[in-house]
Amino acid sequence: MKKALILFLFIAPTVAFAQTKAVGLSAGFHSEKCLNVDLFFKLNKSRFHIGATYQFTDKEGKADRTENRVYPPGYSDIKDFFYTIDLGYSRYVWKGLNLQIVASGGEKYDYVNQGASHHVFNEKATFGGGGYVGYQYKTIEVFAGGHSLRGVGGGIRLNFGL
Repeated sequence: MKKALILFLFIAPTVAFAQTKAVGLSAGFHSEKCLNVDLFFKLNKSRFHIGATYQFTDKEGKADRTENRVYPPGYSDIKDFFYTIDLGYSRYVWKGLNLQIVASGGEKYDYVNQGASHHVFNEKATFGGGGYVGYQYKTIEVFAGGHSLRGVGGGIRLNFGL
């Protein structure tokens, strides 16, 4: 189901905005060990982004969501994980320089590795936001910034049909 939703979120904007002939892809990596990818379309000096973020972890095997597990206070092997769907807006402010804002919503949970599986608990919705500065030269752009869930990071954008 998640894969179908993510696939739809990438294909629908492409089909809907194919008439603009100015679309692009971006990918970035951040300090919280997460990868974000997005698809964007350009309309005049504005760009509209839709994407996803996935945090890489050391989770082992399949998730075990058995209730009533108790971990002692101060248990040190508890880790967290999140994934989000991201919506953004960017605008060119001077020549190739642009500013972007991003809003993200998804799921976050804690987990503990247990041999061939990992125990999941404290599942909850999570929301965050951030801002980025990018500079485009011809069809390639680099960007950097910060996000409340992803941490600091940057990446590259490829612009098509400009």
